[in-house]
Amino acid sequence: MQKKSLITTRYDHLNLYFQTQQDFRRKRLIGSRRLSPAIGGVLAAFAIMAMLASGARAASTTNVIYSFAGGADGEYTDTDLVIDSAGNLYGTSVLGGDFGGGTVFQLTPSGDSWIHTVLYSFSGGADGGEPYKGVTLDTEGNLYGTAVTGGAGSCEGGCGVAYKLTNSAGTWTQTVIHAFTGGDDGSGPGAGLTIDKRGNLYGMAPTGGANGLGVVYQLHPDQSGNWTLKVIHTFTGGTDGATGSAGRMLLRGGHLYGAATAGGANGKGTAFELTPTPSGEWATRRAISMAPPTTTGHTTLAPFTRWLPGPRANGKKESFTASKAEQTEPIPSATWFLTRRAISMERRVKAAWGVARSSS
Repeated sequence: MQKKSLITTRYDHLNLYFQTQQDFRRKRLIGSRRLSPAIGGVLAAFAIMAMLASGARAASTTNVIYSFAGGADGEYTDTDLVIDSAGNLYGTSVLGGDFGGGTVFQLTPSGDSWIHTVLYSFSGGADGGEPYKGVTLDTEGNLYGTAVTGGAGSCEGGCGVAYKLTNSAGTWTQTVIHAFTGGDDGSGPGAGLTIDKRGNLYGMAPTGGANGLGVVYQLHPDQSGNWTLKVIHTFTGGTDGATGSAGRMLLRGGHLYGAATAGGANGKGTAFELTPTPSGEWATRRAISMAPPTTTGHTTLAPFTRWLPGPRANGKKESFTASKAEQTEPIPSATWFLTRRAISMERRVKAAWGVARSSS
């Protein structure tokens, strides 16, 4: 005999509530002024507790699609993932690979499993090393990324590179499109690249530049396949910020949006907007400074807490996995999320209770 679940979805809570309302009405209890408030409170509390329980069960199911061994397949996957039209996933590992300098990898769905393939292993030499934050995919299937070491320049171990990976009949070829020098062009480019409709790439370097505090740059391709780097903003450490973050910048309506980890009016970093001018230059239209949290008279909740699955979240390396998370709805923060659902459910139950009472 199949066992039925009492509550399976959030809509079942309201169904249960209204069914109980009907039972009470038939027994002539719903019209009692003495019992009505008590019944309403009990039903609301029951609905909220049931919602919390079912929400905790159904919130997220994580299936590990690949576990990295830390050898030739890669290690320390501090990466974003991108997906192509065929459902293939692409990312990077900072370490591992054939030479220990990191990898670009592909995860291909095959039935109920996934196949991991190393597309490129970095040597840590002229081709770069330690690629962070994944790759960017263009409309032709080419991949673009950055590596914080290797290449050339005056930096110890190299100042890093921006690179392109091209697929030709299943064979991937890596090309360095810019080797950073550690001078005005910046150094250590760990941020992901943003691509526009013309094929221009945008990124940030956290160090180097005219002030030594990092730059925002553009890489422009010509018809011959050569790339030219142009610095479109040099951080000053003032109100514009300093040390561009490792996050990928956003491009919307021709405007670039990004974040700097330091500087600003409060010295705690900035979120900034860069706008192109008619002359072809870029101007900082606005920079919002991060303020330190205050604790006077209220509690600050962080409604969007980023999940950081990287191996150094606790200060040391751990095992690394690529995962597919199947969520019924977004979960910014578990506690905040469940509290929000409970409050929402309470309001809905109270509203339904008011409708039921007015019709009785």
